[in-house]
Amino acid sequence: MGSQHILINGAGPAGLSLAIALAKRNIRSTLFEIRLEPTTMGGAIALAPNALRVLDQTIGIYDQIRHLGFEYEYIELYSEDGWRLGGLVNGDRQAYGYPALRIYRSTIMEALLKCVNDYSTLIIIHWNSSINKIAESDTGVEVTLLDGSTVNGDILVGADGIHSKIREYVLRDRAPTPIYGGRYGIGGHVDRDEIDWKHFTLPAILFSHRGAVLLFPITPDGNKIAWAIQITVPEKTREGWLEYLNSGAALEDIRNQFADAGQVSLLTLDYFH
Repeated sequence: MGSQHILINGAGPAGLSLAIALAKRNIRSTLFEIRLEPTTMGGAIALAPNALRVLDQTIGIYDQIRHLGFEYEYIELYSEDGWRLGGLVNGDRQAYGYPALRIYRSTIMEALLKCVNDYSTLIIIHWNSSINKIAESDTGVEVTLLDGSTVNGDILVGADGIHSKIREYVLRDRAPTPIYGGRYGIGGHVDRDEIDWKHFTLPAILFSHRGAVLLFPITPDGNKIAWAIQITVPEKTREGWLEYLNSGAALEDIRNQFADAGQVSLLTLDYFH
């Protein structure tokens, strides 16, 4: 049997991690990514111990990224009046060997792409590339791209997110159609010294009768805080969502919804922008 060749649709963190793991075992891979080039799309993400274990023991970039984000083990829970309700274990060095890590997605991407460059003979990425057709045979799989070119491999893996072409191919008419659930998430950043934090230990989730607010440090020193809120909003077109966000209407709806939500209202009315 010749050397294996794995095709991966999607060059985000999951696809890149798989390609690197394969390369470490001397297995070739080719990735197809619809975007023109690597982007900084996406804000901060939380990596639990199981993810950090993979980035450490399988991929080998944990030591490079661990000090570029905010490490923590607990998420504190508070009421809208500032009372502590309890806490959630999100990471545990003693139990799991790793904490949790809040870090920018773009930082993870940069570290993964740098690692990919070290395996340039085993990993190929086709940017601005989209799979148009999939054909299986006894010897493997062939994909036809939108430009008409074809690539052959032993296995095709889908790492292409919620609108996965690979999922549609595998499940056929049983493939679930993504639908809008009615909840709109919005978030941003605020500097720690802009807010009176005396009531809260971060990271934290503040619960109110109007909804919850998530507050997570995202820089190593904890001085930059990411906030996130969900509100109920009717579905819009892609252009409509951009207008809703850029016009300031989304922030205005948040302020209106949380106006009578105690400590939560102070945050949404005075500090989130």
